[in-house]
Amino acid sequence: MSAPGFDAAQWRARIDARANSRERWTANIQGLTRKVRQRRASQLQRDFTDYVFNVNELAARPALVDADTLAAYFTEFGRLAANLGEPANDRQVADGLERAIAVQRENGGDIAGLCLAKAAFLALRETDSAERLDAILTAIDVSPTGSDAWATAIVALAAYQIEVSRYDDAISTVARLRTAMPAERYERTFRCASLVYEGMARFTSFRDIDRAREVLTEACAYREHADDLAIARWVATAYHYLARIAEVDRQFQTAIDLYLLGKQFQDRCPEEVEADAFIQLRIAEPLIAAGTRKLARDHLDEARRLALTGSNIISARLQVELGFAMLRAADGDMREAELLAVEALRMARRVAFWRGELLCLGYLLVLGIRRRRPDKILAVGFRILGTAFFGELRRNGLLKLLTRIPVVVPIAVRRMSRRPTAEGEPAVRCGCPLHDRGSTGAASGRPT
Repeated sequence: MSAPGFDAAQWRARIDARANSRERWTANIQGLTRKVRQRRASQLQRDFTDYVFNVNELAARPALVDADTLAAYFTEFGRLAANLGEPANDRQVADGLERAIAVQRENGGDIAGLCLAKAAFLALRETDSAERLDAILTAIDVSPTGSDAWATAIVALAAYQIEVSRYDDAISTVARLRTAMPAERYERTFRCASLVYEGMARFTSFRDIDRAREVLTEACAYREHADDLAIARWVATAYHYLARIAEVDRQFQTAIDLYLLGKQFQDRCPEEVEADAFIQLRIAEPLIAAGTRKLARDHLDEARRLALTGSNIISARLQVELGFAMLRAADGDMREAELLAVEALRMARRVAFWRGELLCLGYLLVLGIRRRRPDKILAVGFRILGTAFFGELRRNGLLKLLTRIPVVVPIAVRRMSRRPTAEGEPAVRCGCPLHDRGSTGAASGRPT
């Protein structure tokens, strides 16, 4: 018998309304997530306030949708905000994710995706972040070892370690994939990631370029499986770093062709303005080294536009300015090149970007060598040694830096010293969208 005043029909209607409301929210959020993956940021700028509204609602009531839908939405929102450079309330978003993680944990649900979404969003604000690292480690801890969720979190940890210059740690991290995952799943998907991040770490530390070339070449074999967007992004990265190695080997045309090939795979993925900025910057570097400076300036201008569009991508902005410094030095304007490098150094120090600080000091050292100024060389050398106590060398050590100098310095000097090519006789060709075939002698066809 029903209690006095109890209306069963009304109660059922309330339950149905709640269910329908949750279904509507889920459908709406999933639709917005698909939309942001499929369209460029410029096409979504007018819709950004709608995305922010839904972020605020989900942050206040994370139980409105399931954990996977929530994690996917917050991840894509973070990427959209980064691409647009919009002033999203990042602390509110991070707190909302924290509440969602707490609710999901209380309900005994999976929190790995939410933790990685939080880590990705925190990366917009600060690269080297204890809170970001903790979110990644939590995702690893709560995922069954050897599962896809665990492997995805391991890859996120390796990416973080490379960003903060923990290169040996990154190599050890991806090695865990091989020993912990089922062999078939590892070979089909995550071996590609393991090869790519090992190659990135070995190249970026300039300690074993031959091994980096070997593993990155192996990773490119996964291009046949690039219908998987994760693999497409890893293959794009592999070609990108093979291009950088080609420039070290003074194979400038090969470097440009590899950058453009990698861009084809990057373009299959949801838009990432930071990645696009780096592609434009890197194409400019072998063009400068080959003396084809007009084309190089076009790419630097595009890289600067993209870097200034995105949100908090200090590494791209700083390196683009160093690219312009390199171009000015190649033009013979050493004073302007030094001013640009000094301003980039100030930028790095303002945000405690220690790897960027060391990079700027390295450019200033090369400028001193190029100008044959022993006083400049000595002064910058002492500043570089100072980072052993507070800065990048505190992480990676003086000895490791000294092993990199014989590789790094000749590359930078070469870029700054090549005479420009004669008009109409480009030393290298650039078959990119900025330089179509008929206008600047750009190459036809693509590398194989």
